[in-house]
Formats: sequence, structure tokens, C-alpha cells
Amino acid sequence: MPSAPVPPGTPSAQGDSPTGTAERDEDAIWAEIVAGYDSTVPEGDRVPWPDQENIDEPAEPPREGDDRTGRLPRARVIKPAETVPDFPDDAGDEGHYVPPPPPPLPSADPLTKGAWIALIGGPVYLLITVILDWDVPGWAAFLAVAAFIGGFVTLVLRMGDEPRDPDDGAVV
Repeated sequence: MPSAPVPPGTPSAQGDSPTGTAERDEDAIWAEIVAGYDSTVPEGDRVPWPDQENIDEPAEPPREGDDRTGRLPRARVIKPAETVPDFPDDAGDEGHYVPPPPPPLPSADPLTKGAWIALIGGPVYLLITVILDWDVPGWAAFLAVAAFIGGFVTLVLRMGDEPRDPDDGAVV
């Protein structure tokens, strides 16, 4: 709540200086803010926000299970169509793009296949032994972990640094 301007040279009861600058102590300002904190009705007829932002409270509180946010979808009744539309024949697909079939996947060499088997097989073996509560000798657990690490390292080293396809753009 701003205070009215004081004419220069007029001291006020709030301790203003004779020069006209309104100097109020900080405690009085905070007391004014705290006193107006709980007021919901602004002073005067002026509302500090647009009317569309006012919240319209319902007359009665919402019941258990009611939508309080207004975000839940409402039930809709969808009636079937009276007639089924006629779709054009497949012969009318002239001008539509039909992509060519993808090329076959390249066959992996035996070393890559073995690396994948080791990478997946080691942890799967250990997982099965834990699930079925089998006793695993130390050398078998060591081989499973070594197969996982060896398969991973083999695949990373064979990956290479160069890009796979230098032409990664669209063909027009």
C-alpha cells in the first residue's frame, strides 16, 4: 500500500525528513505487509488481476471420486457409421512411394559370433546358476566372468574408428 506523496519541507508523523523523502523504518513496512497478508479483498474497487483469473468455487465441496482438477476425460458415446465408405482399389496407388526391400544383414565372421556368445553367455550362465541354486566351482565362475570381459573387449577392438557409411544422407 503506497503512501501519499508528502510536499517538500513538511515533516510527517512517520519520521520523514524535512526534504520530502519518505523514509519509514523497516519494521513498519514489514508490519504493513504482514497485516495485509491474509486479506483476500483488495482495498477499493480495483482488482489487481484480470477477471478471468478469478477462481469460481463450487457451492458444495466435491464428493469422493469426483474430478477436482477438470482434467479427467468425460465419457463419450460414439455411434457407428451409417454406411461404410468405399475405399479406392490398390491399383489407384499410382504415384505413392514404395521403398525397396532392405538389403540382407551381413553375415558375421566366426570371431565376432564367438565374442557375442561369450559376452552374453557368461552372465546368462551365472544367472541360471543363481536362480537354480547350483553349486558353481570357482574355475567355472572365473571362466564365465573372463568370457564376458573377453567378448566385450573383442567387440570393442573390432569396432574400428572409421564411420560405417560415409554417405548418410538421403538419395533424391
